[in-house]
Amino acid sequence: ASHVGRLLFLLKGLEKKLVIRIAMLNQTSTSEVHNLQSPDFAALEEIGQVFTSQGFDAYVFASSRNDHMNCGQLAWEYDSRLSYAAE
Repeated sequence: ASHVGRLLFLLKGLEKKLVIRIAMLNQTSTSEVHNLQSPDFAALEEIGQVFTSQGFDAYVFASSRNDHMNCGQLAWEYDSRLSYAAE
């Protein structure tokens, strides 16, 4: 909760300019090596409620399955398919 409070402090004044997107961590081999774990969906919703109670537009989302890929990997794979298709 202290990290959420700190983030709220840093974002003060931007309530009408930002949409807060709260995502569940998709486990990858790197996150497992570093022992990073996502809170459960209920905890993420609680964080979202904290932001909305402070005037932010916020939402929570999660993948329906863990495919062990991070956002950067998904973007790279998408980009790679485009470049191969162009050849």
